Amino acid sequence: FFESSPSRVLFFFKMGNVEMSLLEPEKPGADDTNQRLFLWVKEAINMPIGRLSTVSITISKRSQVNPKNVELCTIQSVRHEKHTKNFVFDQESPLDLGHMYPEDVLDFSVYECKKRLTWTRNLLGTAEWRVRNLVHRPSAKMTLNGSDDLLLLGKDRELSFLEVAPCMDNFPQRWPRPSPEPDESYPHHIMLITRGTRGDIQPFVALAEGLANILGWKVTICSEMRYKDKIKKAAKPVTSGRIQFRPSGGDTSKKIESTVSKMAMNSKSDTMQALMLSRSEVEFFGCEPAVFYWAKTMRPDVMIYGFTVASVAMVCSEALSIPAIGFILQPTVLHSVEYDPVVRLNHSKTSVGRKLRNAKTSHHGLNSLKMLMENFPLGTNLRKMRSAHSLPRIPGGVSIDLLAADDGSPVLVPINEDAFGGRPADWPETAEFTDFIFQADQSVTGLEPLYADFIRQARDAGRPLVLMAFSSMPVPTENILSTACLIAELARPDPAVIAMLGAREPEPISSALQRRVDQLKANGQLLEGRAAPFNLLLPEMDCNIIHGGLGTTAEALRAGKPILVTGTLLMDQRFWGAQMCNLRVGPGCCHIDEFDKYAVPWVTEALRPDNEWLVNAQEMSRKMGTLDGVELNARAMERVLQTATPFNLERAKSKRTELQTQSKIIEQKPKRRSMKPMRTWRHPHHGRERSESRDSQVIRENLENHLNMAAGPEPAPPEAADPGEVTRS
Repeated sequence: FFESSPSRVLFFFKMGNVEMSLLEPEKPGADDTNQRLFLWVKEAINMPIGRLSTVSITISKRSQVNPKNVELCTIQSVRHEKHTKNFVFDQESPLDLGHMYPEDVLDFSVYECKKRLTWTRNLLGTAEWRVRNLVHRPSAKMTLNGSDDLLLLGKDRELSFLEVAPCMDNFPQRWPRPSPEPDESYPHHIMLITRGTRGDIQPFVALAEGLANILGWKVTICSEMRYKDKIKKAAKPVTSGRIQFRPSGGDTSKKIESTVSKMAMNSKSDTMQALMLSRSEVEFFGCEPAVFYWAKTMRPDVMIYGFTVASVAMVCSEALSIPAIGFILQPTVLHSVEYDPVVRLNHSKTSVGRKLRNAKTSHHGLNSLKMLMENFPLGTNLRKMRSAHSLPRIPGGVSIDLLAADDGSPVLVPINEDAFGGRPADWPETAEFTDFIFQADQSVTGLEPLYADFIRQARDAGRPLVLMAFSSMPVPTENILSTACLIAELARPDPAVIAMLGAREPEPISSALQRRVDQLKANGQLLEGRAAPFNLLLPEMDCNIIHGGLGTTAEALRAGKPILVTGTLLMDQRFWGAQMCNLRVGPGCCHIDEFDKYAVPWVTEALRPDNEWLVNAQEMSRKMGTLDGVELNARAMERVLQTATPFNLERAKSKRTELQTQSKIIEQKPKRRSMKPMRTWRHPHHGRERSESRDSQVIRENLENHLNMAAGPEPAPPEAADPGEVTRS
């Protein structure tokens, strides 16, 4: 029975969360670190099963040499603690897991075993731990990933744990000995709560480094298990404070790789964008029990939350009376009459169509849609979360983030105010800009030889350099490489293109495209890259084509080169694409499906010496300076911490009533700026020509001149035909 595991295979098919590993094995160190490991399995805590069931655990190993799971052993619980959901493993001797490196990954699969007609077992959850982290302490309590990649919950919505410990009598001599948890005091204990893609996590990691190194605070980052290694790596160089990790559950990277998510994210529909933005918090409601558990057990001085977990943070703040501060990377979700939360790509020809689109993409329309999604009766919703902690219901007609703003919850926006276009006049007083925050890896001092050699060869051949990078956005490899080939073949003056494909799985491309790619690689005009430090790579380019994410856009602005924005244009990526046009450092933004129409003339203009985009980009780079923004954001957080208070619904409702009374007297100001991308020619979806500014006319005339030069001289007019001769074309 224990040799075969059909239920586990079925679990893979249903959930799909174990197939996509959260931790990847690293390159092993010295050969002498390959040591034999002995492990005690102590207890399975708060398991969501009946008393007549037992628990079995299967331990597997993955290494860089063999990335597939290799089953090592299986152990079954022998007794159940009375009046609890805990199961004890009484071992006469520790488990011999064989030889392994500290960089290997151990996978623990926990099953419920019960006997009806026959013995059956169902997979409850899994845990993945790197060996060096597992043996870092004398004992390790690991959470378990259950259905939908969320953490497994037992009785009273409490987390389930599996406790294991390395055998100290036979501990590997070449490994550092486990050390107990340090008992140290810090001026403040801060809990950072964030979930999302890599771009959503990096600013929080940089902020944690600043709070720990500069202010000497203890920082707990509650995020997805996929980013544990990155957070642990950031914690190593900390000298004065401390950074630790706690899992929130979930796996956003896996979710956006699903077929349905890719279809939604690649949609150009403004309605789809509004729907995704309205569900941007609902998708993360499942992590509330984990966040609440860590906040209740650790009792931090303040919780700092991101945009995707704002409602979860407000619930925990009110239930536990812990102050909350927003660290918002998507400022267009803050209500203002100066911009819409969704920048529209498709423009209606009729007044009725424009009114319908405004109703969907305005703050008022989004607020109504957001309330509908957050209180939908099926699944986890905001009302259920609040009732689980005996909190009053949110009144109808208003969302919790609006109430948080009315309650005076401080919000820091880590964005350069000049890059955003100025502070909106109707923002709440508690919302303020700081500056872009960058996480620089001090251990990386230069580019890899792969990139350095390609750049040097392109410079020697007199070719300008163009970068295409879309981060974790689901842009197909076929689209990236076909556009890169188009630019390398037709743009002038014969650029060399670096196409960053990211850490995605290899995707097949057509044979015709493969031949073009091979030819351009042989000519030194194309390079396929996976990952590189953007703070070192982007300044080496002459033009940067990016997806419009906040982190990449900030790096591109600091590089001081023309910026073209394309890709899936998801949520705030549209705003930043339009803002690059408003700052006149690029032509605007365009969806990846239409980018081939504009790629060649846009890149040709961007590579023209002393073009307007280059001059403005260099000026913007000079204004931003070279600081990483870490200390500035850390000091700002220290300042607003003095005024932060726990969220209180009743106080927020009374303040909102007072503000609504005042707003009836004060006339609402008109919109100050338009977030529509400035086009240098007629938009294919437009019904009529738009008026052009003087700068737009200059850009269009320059592009027309370049296109005319590429097409060659105009042909001579045909000779006049004989009037008596009738011709027909």
